[in-house]
Amino acid sequence: MEIRFGEDGFISGIRVDARGAMVDGETVMMAWEGRFSDYRPVECMLIPFHGAVGRVTPKGERTCFLGTVSRVTYDLTRRGAGPTGG
Repeated sequence: MEIRFGEDGFISGIRVDARGAMVDGETVMMAWEGRFSDYRPVECMLIPFHGAVGRVTPKGERTCFLGTVSRVTYDLTRRGAGPTGG
């Protein structure tokens, strides 16, 4: 996995060169990319509020998921606790 950082030091993108994708009923290895932006402070952390993930096909990038965080909640009382939300 290649992790890219922006000039601000935050993760701006991730790339995996070979991840399985179903194409015409067969598993084909394709590159997969994610881009993240709009980092905002939540509790004591900075998290990206916008993300886009897609496959890189011979015809170009195909976005499979595009999301914006609308709510974040944390349970910091549990060991290993992390963010949840939608």
